[in-house]
Amino acid sequence: MSDRTSILHKRFEIWTSFTPEISKALSENIVAQGFLLLFTSMILDGGVIFRIVSMAAFAYWIAIFPILWRRPKTTNKFELGLVKIGFVCFLPLSLFSMPLWGWLRELMK
Repeated sequence: MSDRTSILHKRFEIWTSFTPEISKALSENIVAQGFLLLFTSMILDGGVIFRIVSMAAFAYWIAIFPILWRRPKTTNKFELGLVKIGFVCFLPLSLFSMPLWGWLRELMK
């Protein structure tokens, strides 16, 4: 039982021991994404803008999860930049890929 507790403690230790730059960038992105998802969910356009923003948020977390999991303390400049402004970079990509997803959905019917 103590081995399992120590393994869980080590995993929790990994997630709480980011560099200060990563911690600051993550907290800023969480707040920005939360506000953006909240406000775009209130727009009465049938959920189109909300789907674009939620796709960008999903792609952002998929992209930075391996960085946070594998190297929480030793990140290079590219990885730090991805954590800082990756969400903004994924917004236009999700905007332009939205028609593709609608086209694929129509093909699957």
